[in-house]
Amino acid sequence: MTKVILVRHGQSDANVVKMFAGVYDSHLTPLGHAQAECVARAISEQYHVDAVYASDLQRANVTGLRIAEACGLPLQVDIGLRECYMGEWEGLTFADAEKNFYELFWEWRTDIGNSRCPGGEKPGDAGDRMYDTIRRIVDRHPGETVVIATHSVAIRALECRITKNRDYNEMKNVPYVQNASITVMEWDGDDVRYTMIGDEAHLGDLSSTKFP
Repeated sequence: MTKVILVRHGQSDANVVKMFAGVYDSHLTPLGHAQAECVARAISEQYHVDAVYASDLQRANVTGLRIAEACGLPLQVDIGLRECYMGEWEGLTFADAEKNFYELFWEWRTDIGNSRCPGGEKPGDAGDRMYDTIRRIVDRHPGETVVIATHSVAIRALECRITKNRDYNEMKNVPYVQNASITVMEWDGDDVRYTMIGDEAHLGDLSSTKFP
C-alpha cells in the first residue's frame, strides 16, 4: 500500500481576483507563501515522507518545494499534475467569463462534470490524466509515502473519478478543497481509499476560504 498525500497549492494571485488560472502561471500571494510553509511543517512533523512531487506551475511548484525542503528531499516535477486547462478562459476573471460566456459559465458552476471551457480540457479528462499520472508515481514508490502538490479542479476531478466510479455527472456533488489543505489516499493496486479529504486543521488563522 502506498500513501499519497495531495496538497492543494497555497493561495495564489489568481485566487484573490477570482480568475480562471488553469495553466496560467499565477504566483503565490504572501498568504499563500505562509500557507505553504505551514503545510510543509505539518506534513514533515506528521509523516515520514519518501518522495515529493509537484506540478510545474509556480503556485503548486513553490508549495511542493517548501514541502520537499521541510522533508529533506528533492522536488520531482511532473506536468501530468497540472491544473485543468481552461482554453479561452485562461486569465479571465469569473466576472468576465460570466459576461462573455454566460451559459457556459453557469454550466461550469452548476454542472462542472458536463462542462467544457471553449478550447479547454474537459474536467473528466483532467481527472483521468491525474489518475494515470498518480498511478505511475505510485508504481515507482510501492509501500512508501508520497506527497503531491497540485491544483483544485485536478483534485476534485480525481476524487470524482475514484469515489463516483468515473461518473463525472456526479462531479458537481464533489466539493473543492481549500488552499494548502491535505487530502490522504491509500493506493493498493486498483483499490484506492480516501482517509482524509481537504483537512485544514494545521492552517489555523492562515486558512483561506476563497472559491474555488
